[in-house]
Order: sequence, then C-alpha cells, then structure tokens
Amino acid sequence: MKVTDEDNEIKAFASIIFNDSIKINGIKVIVNDVGKLIVVLPENKIEQIQYVVPLSVQLRKDINNEIINKYFSIKESIKNAKTTSVQKGIDQNG
Repeated sequence: MKVTDEDNEIKAFASIIFNDSIKINGIKVIVNDVGKLIVVLPENKIEQIQYVVPLSVQLRKDINNEIINKYFSIKESIKNAKTTSVQKGIDQNG
C-alpha cells in the first residue's frame, strides 16, 4: 500500500492478493463527500465498467476491512516514526 499526501482526496493506493493465486491492483482508498474513508475497486469511469466485482456482501466487507485496517496501521507507523525522529532530535539537542 502506498499512502498519499494528507490533503489529497485519494489517501492510498493498494493491491490485494487472494490465496497466493490472484492479485488485484489499482485499489484506492478515498475520502467521500462526508469525510468517510471508502475503498474503490478498479474501474473505468468513462466506460462505466467495474473490473472487480465481489459477488458477496461478505467478501466486499472483508476487502474493505482489510484495506482500511492496513491504511490505519501504516498511518500509525508513519506517525510513530515522525514522533521518534522528533524525540531523537530533542534528546540530542536537549
């Protein structure tokens, strides 16, 4: 997963692998109009074609949960890394 700039509507790009058999690229984590994070599976908006369509509600929920949880995990890691860098600077200067 690649997390993007905070001010961007697209918050991350992701790929997911199922059972070491199939990989889906082009998944996006975006912020909708009300500020909620949503997962957008690969699609062609011009031709209105969805390239990936989960056939069950549960699979769609599982994909969403996995990707959103990973997004928050990475964001937390980035935050912790920044805090650690600042703390090291304070320790060295203080």
